[in-house]
Amino acid sequence: MQKNLHNHEKLLHVWYEKPTSIDGFLDDYACLIRACIDLHQCTLNESYLEQALQLTELTLRDFGDEQPFFCYTSARAEQLIVRKKEIFDNVIPSSNSVMSNNLLTLGRLLGRNDLQERALVMLKEIAALSQEEPVYMSNWGMALLDLQARSCEVVIRGNDALRGQLQQHYHPFVLYAQAASAGMVPFAQGKLSHEYPAIFVCPNHSCLEPVANAKTALQLLSRHAQGFRSEFN
Repeated sequence: MQKNLHNHEKLLHVWYEKPTSIDGFLDDYACLIRACIDLHQCTLNESYLEQALQLTELTLRDFGDEQPFFCYTSARAEQLIVRKKEIFDNVIPSSNSVMSNNLLTLGRLLGRNDLQERALVMLKEIAALSQEEPVYMSNWGMALLDLQARSCEVVIRGNDALRGQLQQHYHPFVLYAQAASAGMVPFAQGKLSHEYPAIFVCPNHSCLEPVANAKTALQLLSRHAQGFRSEFN
């Protein structure tokens, strides 16, 4: 996809033996961003995070306007009489609900308050409707849960096996990063001076003392990665 459908200025919607002239729609961008984020979380390879951020910046530029939600078609594509906005989740989540999740996750990972605030504007607009029509708002509900969940991050200074031991357990609102002296993830920086391996569990943006094995880290996560704030503001 990166080779045939992405030219660093836009995504193309389809490729068959050669590129076509059909520009990508919002769901093309949103789902590819989500895939890049998930690949980063599975591998902790920041190249996927770079791709997710680049695509997000293109989405903000080409699909955003003054309203809370993104348009389905790009401002650089063929101009239509009306640029619709896809809101309701069906069998496939709506492109806007996927983007709200993307903005929340990238905002937390990258320390980008502007991305989180953009998601918050969308979620405030949709909150009441999510309660009235939950059947058609399931992915929005996941974003609202993510927003209300207690913040908790894990920084790993270790190998893939250690990461795999941690991620065998289900912690849907925990974000992972690889310890580094520098990089894209601010909360993972400055954690190379500790013994190897080391796992930092960081509830509410404050890291606990590092532990050396997955079992102890999972015990910490069971205490600190649970619970939700009492209300949505």
